[in-house]
Amino acid sequence: MSGSLTFVAVTPATANSAFANQTATLTVTDFSSSTTVADQADLMYSKIADADDLNANTTSYENSSKQGVPVVFNHALAQVRFMAVNNDHPANTVQIDKIQITNVANKGTLTVVKDVVATNATDGSVDGWKTTTTDDATFVSLSSAFGLDNAEKGLGLPLMIMPQTLADDIMLEVTYTMTHINNEDVPDTQKTVSKKLSEIVGATLNANKKYTITLAIGADEILFSPSIVEWSETDADEKYQIK
Repeated sequence: MSGSLTFVAVTPATANSAFANQTATLTVTDFSSSTTVADQADLMYSKIADADDLNANTTSYENSSKQGVPVVFNHALAQVRFMAVNNDHPANTVQIDKIQITNVANKGTLTVVKDVVATNATDGSVDGWKTTTTDDATFVSLSSAFGLDNAEKGLGLPLMIMPQTLADDIMLEVTYTMTHINNEDVPDTQKTVSKKLSEIVGATLNANKKYTITLAIGADEILFSPSIVEWSETDADEKYQIK
């Protein structure tokens, strides 16, 4: 008997996935990211070519070497996470009360044909994802008070969001409270600032990208400083600041 065996894998196992041999097409149908952020799953898939290498990898298990087929997973979602700093500490006392992204398309189908995903396709898909825009959702990264000082700090939970074109109603909302402004005590002043996510990170959220949005908070404004990197990399390939 001759021939070859190739593996195509998807995680988590609960994802509704299928593979068509004749067209070499992997499909993940009607995927949604949990709006309970602590329960979100990092949807990943492997490519045929990564497992089709004739040179199998060798791995040691308990003092013995075994050969296997290399299966390399690719991130199918985008990750959005947050940092924050008090620009005028200690003259101002600032706490973040809530961070959320609203009106996100959160149901869609991923199609990967012969290891290729369509980027900015004419059918409206982004990185192989065709979303169902009627299934909009709100993702809450932070929902409890978090005090800030003059050091940048990570806050909240990272969000895993389906790649998509960012419609004008997809908003980043930040609620914060100031109790001490310009060295003077003031009544608790809570503000909510809303900004189009597209004005911060660009027109699309893309697969296998990690978006870190730093909030620099002053008495009169928030500056949004995003860095965008490959999920597996550490250096920003885009960085800028927006009021």
